[in-house]
Formats: sequence, structure tokens, C-alpha cells
Amino acid sequence: MVKGTEPLTPSGDGSEEEHSLDSVGPLNEGTPNFVAQPIPPPLAPPVAPPPLRELKIGPPIVFLSMCLSFVLLTVAIGTPWFRMEQYAAAPDGGDVMAEYGLWKSVVKSGKVVNITYTNDMTCFPIRQRTKALEGISIVTASFALITTIVTLANYIYGEKKKFVRTAAIWCVGITFICVVAECSLGINIYSWVFKECGDGLSYRTRAYEPYIGLAFVSVSWALITVAGLLVYNEPVFLADARSIDSGAIVFTAFAFVAFLFSIVSSPMPQWFYKNAANKTFIDTLLWRERQGPLWVRSPRTNSTGIKNLGCENVVPYFRAAEAFSILSIISCFFAVLGGWLLCKKLGRITFLTLFIGYVSVAMTLLQWILSISIYYGNWCNGTISYHRKKYVLTSGFVLNVTAFVLITLGTCVLTVTETIRYRYFPTTVRMRTIKEIFIELID
Repeated sequence: MVKGTEPLTPSGDGSEEEHSLDSVGPLNEGTPNFVAQPIPPPLAPPVAPPPLRELKIGPPIVFLSMCLSFVLLTVAIGTPWFRMEQYAAAPDGGDVMAEYGLWKSVVKSGKVVNITYTNDMTCFPIRQRTKALEGISIVTASFALITTIVTLANYIYGEKKKFVRTAAIWCVGITFICVVAECSLGINIYSWVFKECGDGLSYRTRAYEPYIGLAFVSVSWALITVAGLLVYNEPVFLADARSIDSGAIVFTAFAFVAFLFSIVSSPMPQWFYKNAANKTFIDTLLWRERQGPLWVRSPRTNSTGIKNLGCENVVPYFRAAEAFSILSIISCFFAVLGGWLLCKKLGRITFLTLFIGYVSVAMTLLQWILSISIYYGNWCNGTISYHRKKYVLTSGFVLNVTAFVLITLGTCVLTVTETIRYRYFPTTVRMRTIKEIFIELID
């Protein structure tokens, strides 16, 4: 066959006829015989899904927890464990401050400072237990340092050398026992009534409050507890699509705890003052102020509403804090509801739940800011000045701050996981309806 011709076909008279392509002309767009043919797209190789990945999160978290615990335990050795402050209780009209530490106790009355070292304590039971606490604190800090080094080795070599992980488990366990003993002895000294010393009072009944040293040891105990659980169980993090749904679970759990804390903190005291001389107390709530005898378990008397405190300038701040307390409870409730619906895979509610989460963060933050403004403010020419008059922040304020931290963490986790879902795993977007969820619940 000649190039540029079609194959020979039989003609009507039985002869073969050669049809040349040039005889009909080129098949351009203007010709009647032209038919446009689609150009097939280039074949691309299929995109494989992300590989399944499991990351061991235990070793780095254990190492960081032990580092922080060592720092806290070391700082606690040289800081006061209990502290008492009284406003204008000194003979010269100044403030009184007393601190109990491991190596010395300090009493400041006005401008007079009295320092008593452990060996000079006249009360033998207190001196004996203080020396024991000093020894335990040094041993605990030493073991925390050793454990920090061992957990670092476990983080680097734990996969290759199993004995390193075993050593880390033992070291964390020993440090945990030491810190429990240190914390327990500190609480014992704080609450024990030393009848041998004459007055028959404890540091607690003398209006002392736990301070930096005991607080740092307690935080170290919590951190080492977490480190022990992680180093023994070796948890893994599923760094792929399997972990996306965990964001909604974490958000719902944190929002639920924040909701409970917001409810509980609302009727609880925000700060208080103990008068050691008169054995009386003053509790300040968002709604009112209470006064009564100290250490007497009886109905609280002399309750005064916020508007009757004699200072009109501070009333709007209290009212705003009350309003945001209620709004934080409501917003956290709807955050819990939205998180639960996300766990049930309800469609088209992700962005609404995130919005409610951020509203809850704003409500708890604003309540916190207003409480701080009231506490540190100087109202009506000093008539109301909680910080200057040595009031102590207490459970209601602490729970509000904790609720803010929890709802913030939960909202951040949900934001990250849902961003990853919509960007990398769009096929896992929730598509269920309320009807399907309701049928599932009643089955």
C-alpha cells in the first residue's frame, strides 16, 4: 500500500479502486466530513492514601514531665511552704506576714523581721518533722534528677535497648514514692495539732495557707504520676485518619469538665480573709459577702449583698462578672451538646460547634479578667481593696481559671483535627442526620 492512500476496496464492476486521501481533501473544521475527537486526558497514577503511622508519645512526654518535676522540686526546697498574712495587725499598724520554710521560718511584724532556723525551733515535734522533711526533699530532688537522665536515655535508646526502659520504670516508681512521702509529710506538718507546744494549734488553725513549696511538690506529684502511667503502658498516637475523630471526643470531655467547673465555681467563694486575732473569716462571692466565726461549722451569718458593701463603683464589675458566669455556664453546656453531636457524626454542625467553643473561651476569659480587676483594684479610696488587705484567692476563682484553660485546650484540639479532616481526609466528613441519630438512640 502506498503512503497517503486507503486500502483497496472492490468497486461496482469488480475491479479494485484506490481512494486517495487527497481526492476528498483534508478533513479540516470547515469540511462537511470533519468530526471533532476529544483529546483524552493524560493518565495519572492513583494517589495512595496516607500510610498508617503509630507514634510512641510516651518517652518524650515522660522526659519533659520529669524535667519539669525536677525543677519544681528543686525550687520547693528553698521557698516557703506555708504563709500567713494579716492586714494592719502589727503593733505599729503595719501588716503581719509569717512564712514556714524547710530551713527557716520568717515572721515580719510591721518593720520588725524575726528569722528562726530549724535548729532554733523551740517546739521539738515541729523541729523533728521539719528536719525529716528537709532530708526527704533533698532525696526526692536527687532521684528526680537521676530519673530525668534515665528517661532521656529511654527517649533516645529505648527502642533498641529494652533494659533502658526497665530502668526508667523503676526510677519513675522510686521518685513517685519519694514525692508522695514528701507531700504527705508537708500536709501532716500543716494540719497537725502540736499540743506539746503549748497553744494546741496547727499551722492551719493559725490562719496559714499552703504556699509555693507545697504547691510545687503537689504539681510534681501529679506530673510524676502521669509519667509513671506513660512509661509503663507505652501509649501510641495514631498519626493518620484514625485519630481524626478523637478531636471531638477530647473537646466534648474538656467542655463537660469546664461546664461542671463553671457551675460549681459560681456559688463558691472567690477570695477570703481569715482574721487570726478575732477568729473570724470573710468570704467574697460573686453575689454577696459572708462573715462568721472561724472553724465553726454552723450556718453562715451576716451575709451582705454586693450592692450593700458601701461602694457603688465596684457593683457594676460584680454584676458583669455574675453575668459572664451565667453565660459561661450556658455556652459550655451548648459546647458539650455540640461535641456530643460531633461524636455521633451529625453533618453540618462542625463550624457551629467550633463557634460555640470560641464563645465559651471568651465568656470564661472575660469572667476571669473581671474577677482579677475586682481583686487587684483599689475601690472607693481603699474602702474595698482585696489584694492590699491580704485576701486570699480561693476555690471559686481557681475553678473558673481551670474551666477557661480546659475549654481553650479542647477548642484548639477540635480546630486542629477538623482542619486536618477537611484538608486531607474530605471523605470522612460527617453526613448523618438528626433522624438517624435519634433512631440509633431509641433502638
